Amino acid sequence: MKSKLIFIALVLACNGATAQGRGDESSFNNLYIYAEYGQTKGYQHLFQGGAYLQAEGFYFKVKSVSAFDYNTDAEKQLYKAYYYDGGPPQENVGFQDVSFMVGKGFRSPKHHQIQFGAGLSAFFKTDKDEAFNNQKQAYQPDRYKTRFTVGLPAELRYSFQFGRAFAFSVTGTGNANFLKSYVAVSAGVAFGMF
Repeated sequence: MKSKLIFIALVLACNGATAQGRGDESSFNNLYIYAEYGQTKGYQHLFQGGAYLQAEGFYFKVKSVSAFDYNTDAEKQLYKAYYYDGGPPQENVGFQDVSFMVGKGFRSPKHHQIQFGAGLSAFFKTDKDEAFNNQKQAYQPDRYKTRFTVGLPAELRYSFQFGRAFAFSVTGTGNANFLKSYVAVSAGVAFGMF
């Protein structure tokens, strides 16, 4: 099954590359903002969004990816009881990835586009502080800690373009880092600004 998917992706990429050579390369040039929802292993929700400038087949992108699990109802009630005056915002277990990426887009004759990109990211991971939580009193809520590292993000993105104004997209993205490397799939929309 994997080999069939890889074969289809390569055929589409080759078709896109030859079509881009024949077509008008500037037809998708624009500044886009986008938002996507998806899944990754180990977390309930994944959101990604950002902005990218596409020019002459290349693109420059600033994006943010967030994955997290919501706190349980019991954790929320314990937090409210402990911080009766509101307290600091309650944290969730998860990660956030802020990336700058550069990539190449290949378009087919009319509406299809495949993009490959890579870059550099700041990666933040929030976990429960097990050292504190194992010794805390029953009435105290869990404590969290956030760690930071630098990551190497990469993406493969397919979009169905309606001219320069609107697009549907499906993205496979990943990030290699020392805290929590991940691979995710998401889908969403992009809006052209001009």
